[in-house]
Amino acid sequence: MKESILTIPVAQMRLPKDWCLTTLGDACDFLDSKRKPVNNSVREHRIAGKSKSELYPYYGANGQVGWIDDFIFDESLILLAEDGGPFGSTEKPISYPVSGKCWVNNHAHVLRPRAMMDFDFCTFALSIRPDVGNMVTGSTRPKLNQETATKILIPLPPLPTQRRIAAQLKEQLAEVDRARTALQVQLDAAKALPAAALRTEFGKATSDNLSTGAGELPSNWRWSKLEEECALLPSKSIQSHGDAIVSAITSACLTETGFDVKGLKVARMALTQVQECKVSNGEVLVARSNTPELVGRVALFNGEVEDIVASDLTIRLWPHERVMGGFLAAFLSFLFVSGYWRERASGASGTMKKITRSQIQQLLIPTPPLSTQKAIVIRLRSEISEAARLRAALETKLATLDRLPSALLRQVFGEVSSGNN
Repeated sequence: MKESILTIPVAQMRLPKDWCLTTLGDACDFLDSKRKPVNNSVREHRIAGKSKSELYPYYGANGQVGWIDDFIFDESLILLAEDGGPFGSTEKPISYPVSGKCWVNNHAHVLRPRAMMDFDFCTFALSIRPDVGNMVTGSTRPKLNQETATKILIPLPPLPTQRRIAAQLKEQLAEVDRARTALQVQLDAAKALPAAALRTEFGKATSDNLSTGAGELPSNWRWSKLEEECALLPSKSIQSHGDAIVSAITSACLTETGFDVKGLKVARMALTQVQECKVSNGEVLVARSNTPELVGRVALFNGEVEDIVASDLTIRLWPHERVMGGFLAAFLSFLFVSGYWRERASGASGTMKKITRSQIQQLLIPTPPLSTQKAIVIRLRSEISEAARLRAALETKLATLDRLPSALLRQVFGEVSSGNN
């Protein structure tokens, strides 16, 4: 089995006979003296009222962190994290290339490869370097000072070999990027499937006029006010100094695919209010207050976790015998994905929106026979579950692709270290 660059100190790498090791200080000019940090407030003042064409990227340790109205550099350079970089990581790069007019703060070393180094080869050789994790100082915010950075060792093949390796890597990484783009398209389509299933079930029956109940319904369906079909249960505000620590629902718990326990947060509430705010199996939960994109989000709680509470940011509905919880949650989810609450929830555009209890109580909902409700719930559950499985599979593939560039770099330079290039 080949040894990897991750298991061999760079100084001990076995190189092909026409290769050698060099230090970063010999391979690159450090232009750190030209860096100028500018704090956020000063930059915001400088760029206020200026068009995008008048601004230039402002770079830090791990990439662009903003914009500024002037530039220091105007060439192709490699920026190497000085502090705050993912030092020691086998997945995340500690350096990245930039080109054109830009400004760099003092959290990144600025490198210009010399004539003996191909720019792209140097970029790839320096990108994924877990061994540099052993060279940094400091525990809270590790720092790679310039003196230490100049001692980083990198392999130095002849220039033609550097260019060949760099060209091959660029093409392979481009293929990964193309595959990732195609996979992202599939993932976006999978994410849209639950909303599409809801529109298929409710779109025609409710599209005419939800506010008056004039929409045409099948003969054995009827319109009714939500307050006739559900009880509104109490919810209380979260308190910064409450005497009880609770697991509270957030809008992240409420999704088209069901209740997500990962969205729960630890909060405080008055002990006397905890019991009446505990959520029970079968409740339909609605995000009462949130951003325009999230207000009105819905989920049916099926007892996924015990002892959770709803704050006054969540409306709790307890369906009566004529409406199934799953059916009500599905219809309210249809309203959410259709943008029903964006215009109807109170609050200025772009700010937090709120749904009142009165709006919920007066909401008209279509009510079919229980047998029809059950059939709709079964269909939706199957379609949404299948969409969730597809989404999870695509997200796993996408995560694998996201790791592939770093794995490819480790493989290439691992082969270099084994002397088999």
